[in-house]
Amino acid sequence: MHNIFNNIFKALLIFVGFSSIVVFTGSGTICYFKTITGLPCPGCGLTRAFISLYKGNMLEAFMYHPLWLLVPVVGFVIFFKNYFIAASKAYNSRLFWLLVVLIFIVCYIIRMMLLFPYHEPMTYNKNSLFYLVYNFILGLFNISQLSS
Repeated sequence: MHNIFNNIFKALLIFVGFSSIVVFTGSGTICYFKTITGLPCPGCGLTRAFISLYKGNMLEAFMYHPLWLLVPVVGFVIFFKNYFIAASKAYNSRLFWLLVVLIFIVCYIIRMMLLFPYHEPMTYNKNSLFYLVYNFILGLFNISQLSS
């Protein structure tokens, strides 16, 4: 029982730490990956895709993230693995998870090649921690900083 509380405490500390970075940088995004690196993550656009879907705009949802439909499928597999044989088989299948990861990686690479850095949500975040540290180091050595 002590281990569970210890793990929960560690998870909360990590969450607070990353949340502090989001607040400190004023990055304008809740994505930890984009807040720290400035680069879009493989899931960038999923939240906006689901908002667009909620508004009834499937084309816009697809434009924000073409794999928005895969998320409910994975969610179904995770949450219903104990109730449906197909979900249980998928959940316990290495091939299923490998395919999900590969699909996301291929989609990410294609989106980075086609959309980065000029089209939302695949833009570069100049309020990221890496960008701020980079410009700070350049300033220490009086090297001209990148334009904003």
